[in-house]
Amino acid sequence: VEISDSVRVIEDGAFNNCRSLAALYIPDSVTSIGATAFVGCRNITIYCHKGSYTEIFAQKNGINYKTK
Repeated sequence: VEISDSVRVIEDGAFNNCRSLAALYIPDSVTSIGATAFVGCRNITIYCHKGSYTEIFAQKNGINYKTK
């Protein structure tokens, strides 16, 4: 899944229990991600830019990520 550059916020519960979600591309435009946005996502890898809000969020929440 690729999030559009027009998205600024990913709300709580946005991807809850999306067990088949394997890869998510989040642009730098996203500056807020709800704490429970990815609850139940098992094998997700988030792709983002180095130093982005998303990278910091993934690190703090133990979510697998890769930077571009």
